[in-house]
Amino acid sequence: LYSPQSVWVETTGNIYIMDTSNCKIRLVSPYGIISSFGGVDASCGSNGDGNPITATWLSSPKSMWGDSIGNLYVIENSAIRKISSGTRIATRIAGSGSYNTENVTATTYYFSNPWSIWGDTQNNLYISETSVHIVKKLNLLNNMITTFAGNRTAGFIDNVPATRAELRS
Repeated sequence: LYSPQSVWVETTGNIYIMDTSNCKIRLVSPYGIISSFGGVDASCGSNGDGNPITATWLSSPKSMWGDSIGNLYVIENSAIRKISSGTRIATRIAGSGSYNTENVTATTYYFSNPWSIWGDTQNNLYISETSVHIVKKLNLLNNMITTFAGNRTAGFIDNVPATRAELRS
C-alpha cells in the first residue's frame, strides 16, 4: 500500500482500501487475503467510462463509500465514479464539468478538491470540498448537486443554518 486514504467495509466482511498513490482499490477478503479490486498497474489517469473497474485507470483516488446493494462510489481528482455491484463497470456520475455553482446537473459540476464521500438511505451522496469549505449533496434520483453545508468562507460559525456556516478545511 502506498498512501492509503480511505477504507470501506461491506456487510459481507470484505474490506476495500483506497491505495491512493498506487491509483488502485485493494480488497481484503474476510480471510485476510489482499488483492487488487480496481485500477490498472502503473496506470494513473483516466481512460474514460464504461470499463470494468479492473481495466479502469484511476487518478488520485481519495475516498469511497458503498451503498446497501453493493455499489461503490469513488472520489478521484474532481469526479465521482460509481462502480456497479453486479457488473463492476465504472462510470463517472458527477464532476469534471465546468460549473461550480448551485443546482446544476452532477456531470456539469466541477468539484474543487473533493476529499470525502458518504451516503444516506435517501439516495443522496455528501461530498466535502476542502478548497472551497463546503459540503455538496448529490441527489442520485434527479442527478442534481446542491450545497448541503458551508458558505465558501473558511471559519467557524455555529447555530446557524448549515448553508450559512463557515467551515475550515
